[in-house]
Formats: sequence, structure tokens, C-alpha cells
Amino acid sequence: MPKKRPSPKLPAGEQLVLPFQLRVGDVIVEDGDRLEIIGRPTGASGRKMTRALVRREGETTPYEAMWEVWRKVRVVRSTAG
Repeated sequence: MPKKRPSPKLPAGEQLVLPFQLRVGDVIVEDGDRLEIIGRPTGASGRKMTRALVRREGETTPYEAMWEVWRKVRVVRSTAG
């Protein structure tokens, strides 16, 4: 019987979510950068990708980020609700 790999422990207040579950105002960590979601996530590339308009914390220039639909992202601050 194969052993189950333990899930990684996240710091308090952080959670892993699928990209289409992100909401405007959420802050995620991506490659060491903190990104604020400023545009509603939408499907792309035949629903195999999720894209959203984001902005690095402390900057004003938005850009589009894309993630595979199955790859979870780390939310460090979530919007209320």
C-alpha cells in the first residue's frame, strides 16, 4: 500500500486555491513577488489556462498573468466574503 505524502504546512492565513477561485483584491505570492488581483479571472486557451489582470504590490502598472487551470496559487491575503 503506497504511503500518502504529507501536505505542506502553510503559514497562518495563507491558502492554496485554483486560479479561477481568485477574486479581485486577493494578494498572491508568485516567484517571490506579491501580486494583487485587480481584474476578474477568466478562461483562456480553450479553458486550459486562467488569466487575470494583476499588479505587483507597491507598483501602479497592471499586467496580465496566466496560470494552468490545475496549478494552485498561494493566497496570502484574501478579500472579505
